[in-house]
Amino acid sequence: MHACKINKVISSEGDKFPPYAHCYSLTSLIGKFYISEECQDTVANTDERIFTKIINESLVSILNIFKFCADRGLMVGRSAESDIMEEIKHRVGMTKEVTIARGQMNKAEREIEKALRDLRGDVIGMLMFVDKTTFAYLDSVPKECGIRIIASHIKDPGKCEIGARRCAKLRPYFEITKINKTHQRWMGSEDSFFVEIGTDLKSDALGKQEHTIRILEPEVYKETTRKFHEFWNTEERELRRIYGDNLEKTIYFPVRQHREGH
Repeated sequence: MHACKINKVISSEGDKFPPYAHCYSLTSLIGKFYISEECQDTVANTDERIFTKIINESLVSILNIFKFCADRGLMVGRSAESDIMEEIKHRVGMTKEVTIARGQMNKAEREIEKALRDLRGDVIGMLMFVDKTTFAYLDSVPKECGIRIIASHIKDPGKCEIGARRCAKLRPYFEITKINKTHQRWMGSEDSFFVEIGTDLKSDALGKQEHTIRILEPEVYKETTRKFHEFWNTEERELRRIYGDNLEKTIYFPVRQHREGH
């Protein structure tokens, strides 16, 4: 059903796109994602006009990949297909997108802090670089929320621990684990939404170069959250067996305390 819906959109819009766009079956490619279990309900409940807009916006990014490959005589391989799937997935579940221009540090901070303040439930995140300034942003998350973070790099762990303990105050828990093979930049909750930051969550990164902040529905992040919990709950030895011997997992901040009055 979804493949037919997609085919209708592409057939009606297809004359907008140059010949190299057809070096791969767009209907098959996009259909492969939309008929997946992950987003069946989302697509089925999407108004056709909005659905057409999503496909058209996604095709802009898709065609950039096709053009890059066509200009160099390359076939579209698995990595490009993965990029395309990711772009379409985000377009379907995205509720807000804010482009931050270089130098717009205040705007970036406002958008991130507002998004974090609106989170509810158990908050999780994967951050590539963490420093002492990260914890001021994390403290925007409501105090009734516990927070678990997986970080790839932690700068100056001693100073970070001071920030972590401040952020942990009055929370049910606040924990950070370092895993060197997780290069992502997002925060969120399965009870509310997810925030893609587009850069590192620290003061010398937000707004220092162009990046995009996106708010996405939890449905879009099912696979990502599954991966988070796999990394969080699996012992280092088993993770090394799966992901390679150079993976390192270290618990940095197992700060757990009862809230006052509990």
